[in-house]
Amino acid sequence: MLETIRKEIIDQNTFVIHFIDKSTNKITPDQKNEIDKYSTVDGSDFKMGLRINSMPPSVLIDIKIKYPPNLYNPNYYELLNNNEKWFQNFYNKIMNYQTMDYKEIVNDKEPNCKIKSK
Repeated sequence: MLETIRKEIIDQNTFVIHFIDKSTNKITPDQKNEIDKYSTVDGSDFKMGLRINSMPPSVLIDIKIKYPPNLYNPNYYELLNNNEKWFQNFYNKIMNYQTMDYKEIVNDKEPNCKIKSK
C-alpha cells in the first residue's frame, strides 16, 4: 500500500510528494508501464521518479507537479492533498491494493504527514 512520507510546497505553483510502498520490492514491467501513464487530472506538468529497493523491501516514488503561473487556488493544501490521494489510488489500483472510497477522499481534510514549505 502506498504511503506518503512527505509533501513539499516548493513555490506558489510547484508541489513535490514523496511516497513509499513497504509491502513490495518488485514491480512488473506491465505495472511500471501503467504507472508511467499517470497524468494529472488537469494536465499540469508532472514528473515522477521511481526507485525499487531490495533492502529494506520497498518502492519509493517522488512526484513533482507544476501548475501554470497564472493558476489561482485559494487553498493550495487542498490541491496538494487531492493530488496525493489521486496518485495513491491510481498506484494502489495498478498494484491490486484496495483503494479508498471517493467519500473518504473528499472528506479527508487532515494531512497525514508533515507538509514542508519553502
